[in-house]
Amino acid sequence: MTGIWQRLRRPPEPPLSVPGVVWTLAVAALFFHLSNPLTMVPFFGDSLHRSIIVAVGATVLTLPWLRLPRLPWAVLPAIALMYASLGWTISWDVTWGVSQVYVKVALVAWLCTWSTDARSLTHGLHLGGVVVVVTSVYAFWAGLPFADVPADATGFLAGVGANRNILGYTLVLAWAAALAHVPHGRVARPAWTLGVATIALGLFLAQSATAFVVAALVAGLALALARRDPLSVRLGTHRPLVLAAGGGAAALAALLATGVLLGRDVASLSGRTQIWAAIWDATYGQRLLGQGWGTTWPHAWVQAPPNPVFEYVNANYGAGVVAHGHASLMDVMPDLGFAGMAAFALAHVVVAVLGVHRWWRTPSETARRDPTGRLVLLVLLGLVAYGATEPLATTPLGWFLLVVLAGLAGRPTCADDEAGRSLAARPRHVQR
Repeated sequence: MTGIWQRLRRPPEPPLSVPGVVWTLAVAALFFHLSNPLTMVPFFGDSLHRSIIVAVGATVLTLPWLRLPRLPWAVLPAIALMYASLGWTISWDVTWGVSQVYVKVALVAWLCTWSTDARSLTHGLHLGGVVVVVTSVYAFWAGLPFADVPADATGFLAGVGANRNILGYTLVLAWAAALAHVPHGRVARPAWTLGVATIALGLFLAQSATAFVVAALVAGLALALARRDPLSVRLGTHRPLVLAAGGGAAALAALLATGVLLGRDVASLSGRTQIWAAIWDATYGQRLLGQGWGTTWPHAWVQAPPNPVFEYVNANYGAGVVAHGHASLMDVMPDLGFAGMAAFALAHVVVAVLGVHRWWRTPSETARRDPTGRLVLLVLLGLVAYGATEPLATTPLGWFLLVVLAGLAGRPTCADDEAGRSLAARPRHVQR
């Protein structure tokens, strides 16, 4: 009982510093613009331009607090492959232009990880999700184009991204960031609760089955990561297997329950398996390297020219226009083939390994002010789980967050920082 009372009376965390406040607001603005709010900013080029201005402006304002930058090594193979595909692309100009877009988004993400801390990032992503919900409701109320769902579709709100599935995955990523850090204090805790409730309302209005399942998985992982002292817990021999099996069973049960409640086609994932089969057939003979980065799909952020793979997929699917691969890796496959799929998968795996290491090495007394490990793992789970049905890795927001996570996960752990400071404080003869 005493332990519970002490936890309830924990002192509030220190307020954000000047650069923390600047980057919290900047990250919220970046989250909104990189979610591609088509109802308010019809062209993604304008959103990207504003994002660059925000990131550069925040960097200039926080110049006195800048640290040495760390490159997001995990995503560099994917970027290198984008440019390498210039050697075999069916459209050199398109591949060059699309690669430039992704590099600009990566640079914006790199500035975020260079200039701020994980706590400010969690607050900024959380606030960005709230902004998306509020602006989506406003767009619906104002009658802006595409803010409402079509008459023959389910859901109540399409959001500023003009699609309820886009609204779903956008809010799930903000949900993951919000659960990564729960502040304490008379003002901070109610504000956090209000923000989480707002995001939950947006998820309900979107009525995306995948969003419900992934949000539940993220909440479960957040509870699993909330132990008091990661360094003092000894994992049993079979505990990882039990946790993996339990998580898989919970995901399957949530998927089936959501499908029954919302009347969705769970067996084919609402027709996505047929789309993947059509992509597999369409890429025959090009499965190793693809036909060039950005040359297949007419994404809302980059438009590919007419091409045989896209025409073949839509001709063989026959149930409406397929505008993307409906999965992160399947979206990459026509452009970069198995090589591209491996590069993007490698980035996720490296970030996951570094995230687990970061969380495990963070002492409990510093976990509240350094939620890096939890932020990396929770947001990565959102990217991977939602990436099973939507092209999260190639969307501007998903790519932005993947680069952010790669930069955060590569930072030294708290234990490493403390060991380095302890070593630096010793006399030189002792260091030797």
